[in-house]
Amino acid sequence: MTVPRRVTFRAADGGFVADEDALSWFLVGADAAGVEHYLMLQRSPEEEDPSEDWGVHVEFDDQINSGYGLVLQCRLSREQLSLALSGRLARLVGVEGFDVALALDDALYRQIQSGLPRIFRGMPDSLTIAETR
Repeated sequence: MTVPRRVTFRAADGGFVADEDALSWFLVGADAAGVEHYLMLQRSPEEEDPSEDWGVHVEFDDQINSGYGLVLQCRLSREQLSLALSGRLARLVGVEGFDVALALDDALYRQIQSGLPRIFRGMPDSLTIAETR
């Protein structure tokens, strides 16, 4: 039996990019052992035909670890992003979510903070953004 676990790393970089093909949101950084990771969320642009919108796509470290419709809950604060999965993310057996500590400057944090509601549009129960002081 696999013990459920959460993947953790510290993001020193990230961003949000919107173009005609996709909305892409990502964090990049290293875990405690120094291994580099990325976590990416993507969704079709708001202008896309709704029948072509497959929902939120999540990817961790490689396309082999990706899938649609697997984000149960996303919570962003100035210090951390927590992402809970509703099912198995491809080959990541036992992973139930991600906890990413944020080491981002204010401008980059604002960029990722403003991009998340666009990724989670129409899914108000799936996204929580904590107020910053």
